[in-house]
Amino acid sequence: MKKFLIILCFLIQTLFSKEPSWVTTLKKDANFYYFVGYSEDIDSLENIKEKAFANAKSKIATAIFEEIEVEKLFSTYGSLSQDAELQRSYREEIKSSSAVQLTGVSIDDLYYEKVNEDGLTYLKVWVLVKIDKKTFEDERNRILAELKRKLELVDKQIELGEKELLNGNIVKSIEAYYTAIMSAVKVKERRDEIPIYVTKITKILKNISLKPIDNTKEIDVTKGEKIRFILTYSDEKRRVNVGGAKINFVLRKNKGDFTRQMVTDKDGIAVCEIQSLTEVNR
Repeated sequence: MKKFLIILCFLIQTLFSKEPSWVTTLKKDANFYYFVGYSEDIDSLENIKEKAFANAKSKIATAIFEEIEVEKLFSTYGSLSQDAELQRSYREEIKSSSAVQLTGVSIDDLYYEKVNEDGLTYLKVWVLVKIDKKTFEDERNRILAELKRKLELVDKQIELGEKELLNGNIVKSIEAYYTAIMSAVKVKERRDEIPIYVTKITKILKNISLKPIDNTKEIDVTKGEKIRFILTYSDEKRRVNVGGAKINFVLRKNKGDFTRQMVTDKDGIAVCEIQSLTEVNR
């Protein structure tokens, strides 16, 4: 008897369920590609529907980015391919912007459920969206063309910075990436490049160190003193003295007459000349 009731309850639940088949089984036909977007929230149905629609568009962009042509582009323009993490983050940036710019996507059906859970009422919303197969191909070609253009530009900027770095021109390398950042800031479509150049600069700065040449432990403030420092860049391949870099000197708990700023010479050396010092107790 109990088994019969369980089966009966299951049949009743199935018969009266409003959930359309496309929620679990993707719809297919000869003219359109279909995708299902989902979102849940305590917001209004209209707003949650828009979030579900955005989720569906991101799936379309993901489908486009799974194409083998994308991999070919990243391998052809190889500067980013040398850094897997940087390539991954840039790919996600481009994919996100592509999802926003997608055109020709429309909602074919909508399904939602009102849920009461632990005193909280919220909506679960599914949207079935469709995109004409020709439009999908056009969008794919547009995105790939845009990606190619961006990768060509990024490659050019990275090559300039890497060339200066390879030649030991550390400051010029940083300036090349900084110029690329400023250029990308001015153009909305290029702002997704900025994290690439920032990462490149950060990696260079992490390998730069300033160390004293002279082992002066005590200074006679009545006679004055000159302390030499050397600025170097070191990585797994080489060690380079960094010339042309601006250095700021700060002496903690002291005030007086001393060199506060100077530029390293061609050998990466900077000299801090101390004329007089007075200890400051705080």
